[in-house]
Amino acid sequence: MSTRELARFSLSTDYEQLPAAAVQVAKQCILDTLGVAIAGAMETPPRILIDHARDVGGNPVARVWGHSFKTSLPYATLINGTSARALDLDDICHGWKGHPSAVLVPTLLTAADIVPMTGREAITSFVVGHAVGLCSNKVGGDVAFDRGWDRNTVNGCYATAALMGRVLKLDETQMSRAFGIASCGAFALMLSHGTHSTPYQEGYGGMTGVQAAMLAKRGLTAHEAVFETHPHGLADAILGKAMDGESFTAGLGSTWPIVDFDNETGVLCPKLYPACGAAHTSLEAVLGLIEEHDIQAEDVLGVTTETQKFVDELLLHRHRPTTGAEGKFSMEYSIAAALLDRRISIQSYTDAMVARPAAQELLRRVTYAHVPDDDARSHSLEQTVTIALRNGRSVSRTVEFAKGHPRNPLTWDDLVEKFLMCAEPFLGAARAAQVIDLAARLETLEDVRVFGDILS
Repeated sequence: MSTRELARFSLSTDYEQLPAAAVQVAKQCILDTLGVAIAGAMETPPRILIDHARDVGGNPVARVWGHSFKTSLPYATLINGTSARALDLDDICHGWKGHPSAVLVPTLLTAADIVPMTGREAITSFVVGHAVGLCSNKVGGDVAFDRGWDRNTVNGCYATAALMGRVLKLDETQMSRAFGIASCGAFALMLSHGTHSTPYQEGYGGMTGVQAAMLAKRGLTAHEAVFETHPHGLADAILGKAMDGESFTAGLGSTWPIVDFDNETGVLCPKLYPACGAAHTSLEAVLGLIEEHDIQAEDVLGVTTETQKFVDELLLHRHRPTTGAEGKFSMEYSIAAALLDRRISIQSYTDAMVARPAAQELLRRVTYAHVPDDDARSHSLEQTVTIALRNGRSVSRTVEFAKGHPRNPLTWDDLVEKFLMCAEPFLGAARAAQVIDLAARLETLEDVRVFGDILS
C-alpha cells in the first residue's frame, strides 16, 4: 500500500542514506529559515497568536522564538511557523507549490524542546519531511492548486506528520494513522494570500502534523490508507478518480528530488525579496535597469512587465494594494517601490510604505502584457520589463531565473549575509554569529535545542 510505504520511508530513513548535497541543502534551509523567522516574529500575525495562546492556555513546554514565552508544542509550532512565513522571505519549491522550510524547520526545532535530537537526526527529518510533502503534492496537487487550494498547508500537514512521527518513534501503523489524522486539517485557500492568514496557514500546517503524530501515538485511530483509497480517498476528493500508486512512491529513498538540479521539481529556492516569488524576475529586471541607467522615479512615464497569465493569477490580481500584506502580492506596487527606493527590503512592505501617495500614484503607471498561451515562455517565469522614460527613451531587460533559483543560486555566503540582515538587529552580532556557526556544523551537534536557547 502506498500510505504504508510512505510511513515506512518516513520512519526508517537514516542519515547515512542521504547524499552529501542533501545534507548541505538542509543546513542552508535551516539557517535561512531561522533568519526569516526571527525577523518575522516581530510581525502582527505571530503577536496575535501569542495573545491567543496566552488566553487559551496550554502546557508551557515549547519555546516561541523571538519572545520570552513558552506554550504547548502544537501552539509553539503554529506561532514559530507563522513567524517563518510572516515576511514572505522564506524559500519556495515548485514541487510543493509553496514554501517547505517555513513548515518543516519550525516544526523540527520546536519539537526538539520536547524530544531532544542530534543534528544528524534534524537533517534527516528535514529531508524526509520534504520528500513526503512532494509525494503528497503528486495526489492531485497541480489540479488542486489551479482550483485555489493553498497546497503548502496540505503538503505541510503530511510532511510534518512524518517528521513528528520520526521524533516520537511511531510504528508503521501509527504513522499511517497520523497521515489519516492530518487529513482532517488538510485544506486552505490561496484566497487568503495577502492577509494575515497567509503565514497562519503555514503555521497551521505544522501544528496539524504535530498534533496528528501526537494523537496517533496516544492511540487515536484514522483511515490507514488515506492517499490511495478509492472512492473517498484524497485523490478521489481532488480528482474524482483513483491515484496512480506506482508513481506516488516512485524513487522514494533511492532518489532525492531535493538535490535533483536537472528536474528542479523538488529543489528549494531561497528568496532575496520579501514578496511573492512570482514577481521576483520582474523585480530583478527593474533593479538592474535602475542600476544600469541611473533611473529616477520621477523620470518614469510608465512601466510594462511582460509575464505569463498565471503570474497575475498567483499574485491574486492585487493591482491596487492598500496594505503591506497586499503589497507582497502586487507586481505594480513591488515595481513602484523598487523605482522609488532603488532597492527592495523588509521595510518596503509595511502598511505605511504601501499607502504612501508617491507609491500609489506610481503603481498606476505599471501595466501587464501577457505572453501568448502558445508562446514557449508561457510556462516559465521569464519576465521582461520595459520602462518608458519622459525623455522619449525606453529601456528593457529580461530575467529568466531570479537569484535563488538553482540556475542562479545563492551561495552559503549569500545566505549568511541574508541571515545577518534578518536576525542581527534582533539577536545582536554575537548570538547571530553563534547561529551561523551551529548551522554550518549542524551534523556534529549532539542536541539542537541550542538553537532555541539563542532564539528565545
